Amino acid sequence: MVDNKPGAAGNIGADIVAKAAGDGHTLVVGTVGTHAINPALYEKIPYNNIRDFTPISFLASTPNLLVVNKSVPANNVKELIELAKKQQLFFGSSGSGTSIHLSGELFNTLAGVKMQHVPYKGRAEAIPDPLGGRIQMIFDNMPSALPLVQKGELKAIAVTSATLDGAVIGGCLSPAARA
Repeated sequence: MVDNKPGAAGNIGADIVAKAAGDGHTLVVGTVGTHAINPALYEKIPYNNIRDFTPISFLASTPNLLVVNKSVPANNVKELIELAKKQQLFFGSSGSGTSIHLSGELFNTLAGVKMQHVPYKGRAEAIPDPLGGRIQMIFDNMPSALPLVQKGELKAIAVTSATLDGAVIGGCLSPAARA
């Protein structure tokens, strides 16, 4: 059974698993966010990213894809940077501190622009706004963004990795299951 617990950049779900009974059946799909970014970003998180989990498997590696609403008058990074220098642009994310958010902030820094970050409580809540044109773009995980590009619902502008690999995702057992 899958019980998604979005929010707080993955901290909510990771905390539930960290405190779960040691039945060997409770897993979290740990991400670069829950196990690397969040401990560095937040002064206090409700779990210990090293002590409370035991890695059991490497599941996937995926980059983020920069996708824009199809009405955005940019078809590549150069055109997007030029547009961002002329007008305020907004990018969504699945939450503050996520790899999606940090991809946008890194873009801001490297491009010398200041697109405004709009955090949402998970990807499911974030994606309707670039689709509907309420915000211009989102840096989204490749597996979830690519079908929208293939259907012509969003335009792909860039990928966060030259080799199409990026944020590492792994599975971790709850702490009590290690005993």
